[in-house]
Amino acid sequence: MKPSSVPPRTPSTLSASVHHRLDMYASAASAAGVGILALGQPAEAKVVYTPAHNWLPVNQYFYLDLNHDGRTVFRFFLQSRRSSQSNAAYDLTVEPGIGPGAKNAVYSYKSANASHCGAFSTLFCAAALPKGVKVGPNSPFPAAKSLFMFESAWEEDCSWVFGQWLDVTKQAFLGLKFVINGEVHYGWARMGHISHRGPVKVELTGYAYETTPNKPIVTGKTKGTDVITVGPATLGMLAQGRK
Repeated sequence: MKPSSVPPRTPSTLSASVHHRLDMYASAASAAGVGILALGQPAEAKVVYTPAHNWLPVNQYFYLDLNHDGRTVFRFFLQSRRSSQSNAAYDLTVEPGIGPGAKNAVYSYKSANASHCGAFSTLFCAAALPKGVKVGPNSPFPAAKSLFMFESAWEEDCSWVFGQWLDVTKQAFLGLKFVINGEVHYGWARMGHISHRGPVKVELTGYAYETTPNKPIVTGKTKGTDVITVGPATLGMLAQGRK
């Protein structure tokens, strides 16, 4: 058999700013005592993945810092309202673009408000994506605004439910777009164990972003030579109640 004529692979490189961020992750993880699990060489890493095990608090904001730079890029609000046995509402919203001039956005779809109140309305909602979906420049990202993930509500003579996340039992993915130093990046957040009837609950189980500007990312990809895993959210880079 003739030896392979395929030339040796040339390692890919990252910009100095990306190297600096990865060095910061390593320092932060070391200080916290959790370490970094690198599934490929850091110099080749293009996707930064963070495992998480965070139950969203009820009736208060939960803040997500996708790239660990100390800035909130998305926030969630899981709401539970119940005034009587026949009057209650449970909903989850995600809000991108926090702060002046932000251009963050969430992968969306147009949903008909499934209502039994005699009226229907159409609105953009956050999509519940399966594993393996490409999130990038061609994905549907509306202008930065708060989006429903789900709502389930009823009154004495009226009820309504809508949102793809109502059907999620194990897990699904939010497709995310956000800006680092004026450049667009793509990411995802994995959420599951959702209950939309009292007691309402949702768990964030991991998130990732692509370090190369304008390059698509695949939901749920957490392994490969182009992926680096950083320590879980115990680093304090995810915070509840941060203002």
